[in-house]
Order: sequence, then structure tokens, then C-alpha cells
Amino acid sequence: MEGLLHIFPKILNMTLSASCAGVVVLLLRALLKKVPAGYFYALWILVFVRFLCPFSLESALSLIPVRQDAVTYKGMVSTGFQAYTSIVNSLAPDSAVRRATAAAGRSGIAPDRLLMGMFFTLWLLGLFIILAAALYTFLRLKKRTAQAVILVKKTKGRAPVYESAALETPFLLGFFHPVIYLPAGMSQEEQHHVISHENEHFSRRDYLVKPFCFLAALLHWFNPLVWLYFKLMTEDMERSCDDRVLRKMTSQERAGYAETLLHLGMKSSGIHLPAPMAFGESNTKKRIQHALGFRKPAGWLCAAALLLVAAAAVVLLTSPERKEPVPEAVAETIPADGEALSADELAAYLSAGRTPYIGSPFQDQALFGRLPVPEELVYEKMELQTSEEPYELRMIYRVKDGSQRPEDSGWTFSNAVLLFATIENAGKISYAIEEGNNTYYHQYERSSLEEVFGPLYEYSSDRDKTRQLLAKLEAYASENYPDGLYTAVSGQVLNSDIDFMTKEEAELLPPAQPEEGILMETDRDTCTAEDTSLTLTISNFTGQTVYYGDEYRMLIKENGGYRELPMKENTAWLQVLRVIPAGGSAEETIDFSIMYEGTAPGEYLIQKVFTIEHENGENEDYILQTAVRVEE
Repeated sequence: MEGLLHIFPKILNMTLSASCAGVVVLLLRALLKKVPAGYFYALWILVFVRFLCPFSLESALSLIPVRQDAVTYKGMVSTGFQAYTSIVNSLAPDSAVRRATAAAGRSGIAPDRLLMGMFFTLWLLGLFIILAAALYTFLRLKKRTAQAVILVKKTKGRAPVYESAALETPFLLGFFHPVIYLPAGMSQEEQHHVISHENEHFSRRDYLVKPFCFLAALLHWFNPLVWLYFKLMTEDMERSCDDRVLRKMTSQERAGYAETLLHLGMKSSGIHLPAPMAFGESNTKKRIQHALGFRKPAGWLCAAALLLVAAAAVVLLTSPERKEPVPEAVAETIPADGEALSADELAAYLSAGRTPYIGSPFQDQALFGRLPVPEELVYEKMELQTSEEPYELRMIYRVKDGSQRPEDSGWTFSNAVLLFATIENAGKISYAIEEGNNTYYHQYERSSLEEVFGPLYEYSSDRDKTRQLLAKLEAYASENYPDGLYTAVSGQVLNSDIDFMTKEEAELLPPAQPEEGILMETDRDTCTAEDTSLTLTISNFTGQTVYYGDEYRMLIKENGGYRELPMKENTAWLQVLRVIPAGGSAEETIDFSIMYEGTAPGEYLIQKVFTIEHENGENEDYILQTAVRVEE
């Protein structure tokens, strides 16, 4: 089911690109009125190929303004939740919609699956209704041909002809063995006109093309343009068959052909089902006028039209080229183990990587990656908190399989000092070490470390001052870490070819301000073991939509670090996604003693994950935290 839910965004991408291709054909059709209809019929087939093709080649010549991945699953979920929230907020608290949503949350249905499941169900429902109508029309017509008698047997390049008194209009019917059906009572001249026309359909395999295009319209039934294109494709298909017949006739015979169209003409239904190929369908009035004024197209016009179709195949069947990825994409690379850096190498590296601003994953993660780390640990990822001061960098490590979590030999302390010295507006440096189901935290604040070493950022102004800081760290370690700061450590290198920004380039980047991010506050910073209920206020200053769930983490301060509390048995989070529009705020009441074990007196951190939906459709996750003290 999960894979099926991702089909709908792909269909939306196909409908966007194919709709744009159809607009191009509409413009050409309006401007080039003297071009024979058969060439536009060929262009419409290209448009319907785009409706059914989930991929396309890229070309700088493409006239399609949207890429094949313009719509994403996450983007649909975000937009859908914004619309859903605006609707639900206007409903009464006891409305059926709100009760259904709450019931879905209690049942454990993920909100994105719930929303996409609704879209998918509506799409399937419309598809089946239209398909049922088409099948009903086809079977009903097939039943009326049951008593037909044969007039002309099938020959090479020509379909068999049957006649029936139960029919009112002639048509070509069938997918594998098509047959021309005529109503009884037609004159010999009318029969000749109809059979000539329908045999043109037969020789071009139009009886397969029309169902193919109808299949595309069926998949994209929600798009009104696809039905307009289907109608125009049918008109151009019929007119092109008229042209093939009329060019073999004299002026007098063309007048008779027009009279046959008038006599057998049928009104268009507006939505053309896939069968049959009816002689009098598709704008009969225009076809009569065309037959009466028919002139054979000049050779040069046909040659130019052929070149038009060839050029259109390039611009209609291709998509615009993708832009080159931005350098920050390198930050997704997982560091590889490498040799430990010497003090001189480390000093040179840190002074070269000096930056006044936190928030560049490419640069910050590179700094983390070159600092010494115990060999029992494996780098996982980096997280940033830039929504409020103090801004925080957090590095996530995992204990290697078969290894034990190393004792703190001072590497977290030392690396925090060096990072504070390198990134001017970093206020906190945190480490999370995952071992099985447990996570251990170490956190350092700039103000505390500068009480020991003085203004840290000044040390990275040049290589010599950075060496002085390293010497002070070694001296500090001799008192506080007898085993040394870097016992059994190795460097973890992100990318040895990273080019750091210069100071001038870095100053062009504005620092992240709290009023430009997400702010999470509590109504109080202390509570008792008997009353652990808090109200969280979340304010969205990002200018983008922010959404989050009910889940939060509780961490207790122990031995200079933080340990994540386990959840109580038989408890689970409601799978509800909350949305805060740009400039909005929301409140949430939590009682952490209900969800977590061991909420004894002490200092705690409450952490929640928030997701920002950017204008380009990309999502970015942020972890916000707030401190609370539990007293006796």
C-alpha cells in the first residue's frame, strides 16, 4: 500500500508536463490553420504519450516549463495538511471530520498515509466510474450489432463490412478484429463514402490509437485539459481521414461526401468514449465546411509540416535539464575513517576553517569530521539548532558493533573548545552517543568554557594562536584527564578537498536570528514530581509552514551529560501531524510523567522535532529543546 500512495504524485507530475505540451499544440493549431489536420493528429499522439510516460529525456530545447519531479510526496502532504487545517479549524469540535481524524490517530494510522490514502481513493473512485460508463457504452453498442449481416468480406488493408437495422449511424468497432457497421437503408453512394472513410481509420490503426488516448484521459480524469485534448484529437483524427478520402475525389464527389456527412451527422457528446469510430462524430458542421472548400495542400506546406512534427517531438517529449546540485550536497557524505591529525595539522585546519556563523552544514560538518574521535565510535549525522540563542551544534555517533562505549577521556570537552574557537556564534556544542537502545549526551556551553580559556574565537585568528590554545588544552588535560585527551582516537574525515569560505565571503552570510526561526517556550521552568504538566508554546517565525507531531523526548542530566529516559510500557504517541502556518503559533500541553519512566527530581531537557517546508518543496528537520527542573 505504501508504494501505491506514491503513485499519485507521479501522476500529477505527468499531468503537469503533458498539459504544458498540449498548450503548445493548441497554440500551433490556432496559428497554423492551413496545416493539414493529420499533422496535428500526430502532435496530439505525442501529448498523450506524455500523459502515460512516467519519465522523459532532458533537453535544453524543451518547451515544457515543469520538470518530471515538480510534485513530491512530502510537498503534497504539506499542502494537503494546510488545506485540511484551514477547513477543520472552521468546524465544530464535535464534527464528524474531527472525530474521524482523532479516531485515525488513535488507531495508529500515520497522518501522511491517511491524507494520501484519501487522495488515492478519490482518484480510483473517479477512474472506476468513468471506466464503467465507457464499458457500458461499448457493451451496449456491441449488443446492438449482434444481428448484423455481412456485406463485404475482409480483404488486405480493408475491414469487413456488416449491416444492421438496429443501428442509426455507421462506425468502425473493435480492438483486435475491427468491423465497419452500417445502418440499413443507406444508398450506394453513402455506403461508398462511409466505407472509404472508415477504411482510412482501419489502415492507420486509429481503432488502437483512440483507446490509447482514452486510457491517458482515464488516468488523468481530474484534469479538464485532458478531456479538451481528447476532443480535439478526435476532431483532428476525423478531419485527417476526411482529407485522405477527399484528395481522391472530384469537386462534385466532394459535394456528395459533404451531403453524406450532413445526412448521417451525430451530435458530439462532449466527452468522447474510446469506441466506436463513428462516421458523423466530432464537429460535423466544420467537417462539412472543410469538405466543400477542400483544396489539396501544396507540397512545400506538407514538407514544412513534417519538419514541424519532428521538431515538436523534441520539445514536447523532453523535459528541462536539471540544475547542478549546490555544493552543500557534499555535506550528505558520511565521513570515512582516517589518520589522526597532528597538532600542527589540526591548528592549520581549524584556523583555515574559521567562520563567524553557525548554520552551514557543509562547513560545520567538515569541522566536526576532522576532530579526533574514539575509534569505537562511528559518525552518524549532524544536527543544528538555530531557531533561538544559544545556537547549537550536535554531532551524533554510534558505538560500533562488537564494541563498548568508550569512557570519556576528555575528547568531547576538547573538541567542544576547538569548535567554539572556530565558530564564533556557536553557543552550545553537544554530542549524542547511541549504544543499543540507550543514548548518552554531553553538552558544553561557550560561557562556561570561556571562564577557563578566555575568549575562544580569538584563538583561531591565525595558526600560531590556535597552537597556543592546543597547548592550553594539553595543560588542562594533565590536571583533569590523566590519561590524556586523545587516548585511542582517530580522525574522521568528511572530505579532504573541502574549500573553506574566506572571512570576506563568510561576512556576506547573515547570522541566523531567533525571530527568523522556531521558538519553543514553556509556561514554567520548574515543576514538582507530583505535578509534571507543562504547556509548550511554539511560535513560527520562519516565513514557511512548520509541522510537527505529538512525540517529544525527555533527557535527564547525569554525570555531566544527558541520558534519554525510556518510555513507559504500553504507551505510544498519537500519529497526528500538527501544522503552524507562517507567523502563527500553537500551544500543546504535556505531562511527561505519564509517558516516561523515572521522572525523579533533577534537571531535564524536553526535545521536539519540527519540519520546515521550504518553497522549493524540500523539507528540513530541526530539533528544539527547552530545560525544566523537577523539584521535590
